[in-house]
Amino acid sequence: MPDLVPGAAAGHLGGAEAVHALADRVAAGLGGDLRDHLMYFAIRVGVRRLADAAAAERQARMVGSLQYDIVGNERRGAERTAELAG
Repeated sequence: MPDLVPGAAAGHLGGAEAVHALADRVAAGLGGDLRDHLMYFAIRVGVRRLADAAAAERQARMVGSLQYDIVGNERRGAERTAELAG
């Protein structure tokens, strides 16, 4: 059995172990309820969370860049950062 996530409730997997366990279940054939749950809810939620994280990372980089430009009194750099923000 794959390693459990440290601190997680007994029987819960995470990371690569969870992906491999799910792939094994898919290969063995999914029941209708689990297939529907994955197709209509779980995978969509995962995609949204990843997209949100990517957007948040981009925003954090832009704000950090703007702060750097302001501290260094780099007016043109701050203007470029503002242009990138749209």
